[in-house]
Amino acid sequence: MRVLLLLLFVFTQDCYCGDSTTLYISRGTTTHLKCPIDTKNCGELHSVKWFKGLERIGVASGDGSFTQVEGSEKERLRIEFKTGKSVLLEIKSVRIEDEDLYSCEITYLEPTETCDTSDEYKINLSVVVSPSIVSIMHKDGTIIRNGSTIGPLKEGHRLETVCLVHGARPKPIVGWYRNGRKLTHQIPSSDENSGLHDVQSNLSLTLSRHELGSILECRISTTPNESILSMQIYIDLEVRPTKIHLSGVKSHVVEGSKVLLQCQVEGARPAANISWYNSSKLIDELNELTTISTNAHPKSDGTYETVSQMIFTATRFENNALIRCEADNVVMRNEMDKPLHDTIPLEVLYPPLVVVKPDNFTVNETGEFLLFCEYDANPVSLQSVRWLQNHTVLNLNQSRFDGGNPELTALLVRNATREDSGTYVCELSNQVGTGMSERGIVVDVQYKPSVLIRFEPPSPIIENDRVNVTLHCDVVDGNPRKLLKVQWMINGDVLTELPECNDDAFEDGNDDDSSEDYETKIQKNQNYFCFIDPTKILLQNVNREFLGNYSCRGYNAAGWGQKSEQKLLNVYYEPGNASLTVSPPIPLKRKSMTLRCSVDDKGNPPSTRFHWLRGEDPVKDIVSSEWIIDPVSLHSRNNFSCYAINDGGNGTMATINVEVQVAPTFISTLPQYSGFLYSEPKIMLTCRIECVPKCSIYWFLDGEEISNLNERYFINETSIAADTSTGDFESVLSELHFNLSAWSNKRLNILKDSANYTCSSSNNSVGLGVRSVTSFGVEYPPENVTVSQQEVQVVEGRTPPRVLCSASAHPAPKYQWKRWDTNEVFVRNSPVLTFPNGLNRTDKGIYSCIVENKHGNNVANITMNILYAPNCTITRKEEDGEDTLICVADGNPEDYQYIWEFSSENETDINKKLDYKTRNKKSYLILGDVPQKRVYICRSNNTVGTGSQCEISVEGHLLWWNKLWSLAPYIIVSLVVICLIAVIILICIIICLCRRRRKRSSKSMEKSLVDNKPNDPGAEPCENYENLPFHGLQNPPSKSLKPSDFDEELDGVVYADLDDENYGPINYKQASMYQHIKFKRNNQK
Repeated sequence: MRVLLLLLFVFTQDCYCGDSTTLYISRGTTTHLKCPIDTKNCGELHSVKWFKGLERIGVASGDGSFTQVEGSEKERLRIEFKTGKSVLLEIKSVRIEDEDLYSCEITYLEPTETCDTSDEYKINLSVVVSPSIVSIMHKDGTIIRNGSTIGPLKEGHRLETVCLVHGARPKPIVGWYRNGRKLTHQIPSSDENSGLHDVQSNLSLTLSRHELGSILECRISTTPNESILSMQIYIDLEVRPTKIHLSGVKSHVVEGSKVLLQCQVEGARPAANISWYNSSKLIDELNELTTISTNAHPKSDGTYETVSQMIFTATRFENNALIRCEADNVVMRNEMDKPLHDTIPLEVLYPPLVVVKPDNFTVNETGEFLLFCEYDANPVSLQSVRWLQNHTVLNLNQSRFDGGNPELTALLVRNATREDSGTYVCELSNQVGTGMSERGIVVDVQYKPSVLIRFEPPSPIIENDRVNVTLHCDVVDGNPRKLLKVQWMINGDVLTELPECNDDAFEDGNDDDSSEDYETKIQKNQNYFCFIDPTKILLQNVNREFLGNYSCRGYNAAGWGQKSEQKLLNVYYEPGNASLTVSPPIPLKRKSMTLRCSVDDKGNPPSTRFHWLRGEDPVKDIVSSEWIIDPVSLHSRNNFSCYAINDGGNGTMATINVEVQVAPTFISTLPQYSGFLYSEPKIMLTCRIECVPKCSIYWFLDGEEISNLNERYFINETSIAADTSTGDFESVLSELHFNLSAWSNKRLNILKDSANYTCSSSNNSVGLGVRSVTSFGVEYPPENVTVSQQEVQVVEGRTPPRVLCSASAHPAPKYQWKRWDTNEVFVRNSPVLTFPNGLNRTDKGIYSCIVENKHGNNVANITMNILYAPNCTITRKEEDGEDTLICVADGNPEDYQYIWEFSSENETDINKKLDYKTRNKKSYLILGDVPQKRVYICRSNNTVGTGSQCEISVEGHLLWWNKLWSLAPYIIVSLVVICLIAVIILICIIICLCRRRRKRSSKSMEKSLVDNKPNDPGAEPCENYENLPFHGLQNPPSKSLKPSDFDEELDGVVYADLDDENYGPINYKQASMYQHIKFKRNNQK
């Protein structure tokens, strides 16, 4: 009895696992609070209770069979039990009022010494509500969008903004940051309503350069697990420039060089505007002589560095100039500040600027002339002086030159020659460079002319144009170049001299530059032709008579010059009359003919080209005097014309008419074969023959002419005119019609009416007749289709004999073999059906030979029968109440015979004859007693042979009365065990009844029942009393037992039974267990 009581003694122990943890859960979601259990170190679990603050809200049994939630929110609570791991408290649709400290209390049946009993497991549940509104506003309440830019604002502006967070939980922390650093210029405030917090932070900031390129950020943080919300704004701040610097020239520049001045302005936003000044004059950016480019580059602090470059070519006019750069922006203009500026002086060194005098000078040969050279330069001292004549430097070392050096820049030239004529310029050099006079002095030295004759229009001249030709006597060299007289010559003889005046009129000094007017000269010379231009003479209506070599000679103030070279005036004129011939006189079609064109007077230049016409159409690709046409065609029957041509014009045309004849020739012949269906109602043969002069056409049947009196045929003959579209001359079309009404059965006979028909023509004057033969065939569809075998039997895997298909048809038919049931084509274009690879059982069926030509088709069939040995299958089923094996064979033919056998490992009589029956081509074997496992084998055969065997495995079995005796020992043992179990159960029931009666008599223990919560030891006994559904638990005393109370019977500690009405508080159990363990240790000592 003592042992039984010890086995039923239950110890309970609370296990508290660590300090409380905080869990952040979003409102409206479902969360699971986990209470971990440690069955490995603490033993079997007795129960788990969940508390919200001090209120119990749920309890679960140790095995998870019972769970219960309590309180006003129990509809949203559920306890989920995970054996051996944890107990979960599920809270659905989390609300703000769910926020509290949750704890779980764990009780073990018999905790071990290694069990951690330090504290209960606590979870601080914090409900998270995301803000409903997060915004940034101006002081006046205007919303500022996240990521937007405010401005532009000026430096010194007072910025006041508010960051508002509405409807958040827990209370968020709101702060302003600039580039990641928190600002101190902010005032936070908050308000709470219905558990939700409204927080705002006011920012008041005076804008300075610190805000350049920075980001103002409002950060909102709620829980450690939640990411920080961020709202950002960008400040577009405008500030004035802080620095200006002008650079580019250190000492001086040289005229003509590119000068680059750079003005650099820093610290401005927006970018600074830069202006350039030459002294006090603004330099226009559109000035073509100056290039100004300005670029603004953003800096890391948000300001701009503006760089303006002015490029210009230095000239003497910029010498001693002051170049100034000014910079400002909108901030300075609004504040009325003066622009920043920087100045740089310029010194320009430039080469001499040269001027020569006089502008021009005229002198006779052997005279002298003086030229002056003046200049302006920086520096003034010269390094060299040069005089150039027509861009060529003069060698002043000759004795006839004076001056031309740095001390005397003027040049004196003595004993002038014609080579001294030209333009003189002066070139001076200093240390900077060289200067040359823009204008030169034109020196004119006079001498006698040399001339050249010229025709206008130029030679050659076409006579038919009847043009006028002007002869010019052009001066090639001479000074002055104006001619006063000209002599004109042809073929070396003087033609005339112009002008026709008295010699007194051409005395020295009496030319067009004389002070006498025109009327005075006419009156003086009494001759109008004295004042015409002598350098031109006009030839009117030039023809072949003006052909010759012309020359001229000129006279100026220096005298008569040399005669010019002779020049030919060439006059072109057209060829004479043409003549045309053709060979042969009568051309034939498809032969060749030659046209020849000739002319006696070939003109000037001599004619080598001819123009041809066919009818009225020009022939562009023939230009020779002979035209060969090969072959002659219908287009050759026409009028042909020709004439000679040269650069002087076209000669007179000649024309001839050409007639062409044609020997008999087929245009359309009879085909080699003409086939017609025997039942065709209309049959006709045609041929067409081209012949000029006309010819006749005749028809022949197998060499005999078909007469017009033959009633079986009639002939139609038609004359056809020439056709230019096809090139055919006049032709004859003949049609041979079959009068089938006069034929037997009014249709063709397939055996008799095949023959040769001939179309033949007569001769004409230019050729022999022609003939064409066709083989006439009577056609009909396939008939009399036969096969060599109508049924073929073959053993599977073997090759059947060839099957030949034959038929009668015209034209010759095509053969193909198809399988009737699948329409699969086996053989194409062959009458023979073969299977070289043999056949299998799936190839059996009907095969069709299909014979067809263009008039129809016909079919003949054969049957293919495939023979093969049978295969079998065995099935097991009940037949007439008997366990039966059925063997079914599949083969061709179906004259099956069956043989049954069996095999077994432990049986010796395996050759025992089996009793089986055969009906409906199936074999039936009735199974009786099968003492051991057997494999039954069935074999089948037919006339082809024996097929493969089939088998089935059958487990050993006996009839039921035979089986019962073998199980007798097992039945006896089972009955004995059942009796023992019944006795044990009866004893347990008696013991339980006795103990229950003893517990009910212990009324003194009922008064001390208390149920103190683990975290509230001062609570009243009845206030915290709880009932759990664990039957057999005894009511505990109100205080812990002393060591002396643990007697040998242990009656006072038996309280953890199956009665849910008797259950002691957890604290009492822990204290009693501790006293019991301490008592045992003291006794051991």
